[in-house]
Amino acid sequence: MAIIDSGIDTSHAEFSNKTISGWNYETGNSTLTDGNGHGTFVAGIAVGDKDSNTMHGVAYGVTDLYVYKIFKDNGTGTSDWETHIPDAVTKAISAGVKVTNHSYTNFGDSSAADSRWDTKSELEALFPNQITAYRSLASNNIIQVWAAGNGNEANEGFTQVGVEGGLPYHYSDLKGKFLVVGDVDTNGKETSYTNRCGVAAAWCIVAPGYEVTSAATGIYGSGYVAKNGTSFAAPHVAGAVAVLIETFPNLSASQIVTRILNTASTSGLTDINGGGYSEAVHGQGMLDLDAAT
Repeated sequence: MAIIDSGIDTSHAEFSNKTISGWNYETGNSTLTDGNGHGTFVAGIAVGDKDSNTMHGVAYGVTDLYVYKIFKDNGTGTSDWETHIPDAVTKAISAGVKVTNHSYTNFGDSSAADSRWDTKSELEALFPNQITAYRSLASNNIIQVWAAGNGNEANEGFTQVGVEGGLPYHYSDLKGKFLVVGDVDTNGKETSYTNRCGVAAAWCIVAPGYEVTSAATGIYGSGYVAKNGTSFAAPHVAGAVAVLIETFPNLSASQIVTRILNTASTSGLTDINGGGYSEAVHGQGMLDLDAAT
């Protein structure tokens, strides 16, 4: 598995049984650090060790982890995502990863409601190299999992997923090897901040992202903390992909994605106003790893 994020605290107890490698685009070397904490938190959810500590990751049996630090410790992106992200993707492909987690987005949503992103040509003018890189993941049969995004500064979700999560709307070659993830609270209710699935409904599901406990470091603190956000729903799904790849080694990437989508549950899901399940809100439903396996 590869995690493209803010780095990782390799000394945290949740990763004591992992072999971790990658690249730090803030410092330009292979020394992985995470003064922010976001990447470490994400990694804990996806692959944290199963031991006597507070929590464990979904795919706790994963031993090889590749981390690419594209965020500075202050939480801002490194200077050149148009170079750094494609390079990270190239490195991940060379490493032989089978799933990548992307708990970030450039801006906003993928629909005409946000004029920054209303046409394919605008996307290609703004970050063509990143788009090419994400398409390269798909052509190499690597499943990419994206956070839907957390809406705007008023803590209100958009009606569409973040722009990267909506890319299969414009690029059909991504479909079947691509998942985008919104989140719900512990009662299966849409959170106030999550972006909705919208036009991405066919490749979108929801997963826990509210009051999730994981590994803490940097500005997140130390030990273990609870956090909210679609960033933390996505690694539940990336971990589930890794479990399915291990459980069903003969299935193709597309068959793994189809299995996750087809076994997602709509039972008990509600929107922010208390209404029932809606494909526009929840996509194909809630991740159900028991059913998928």
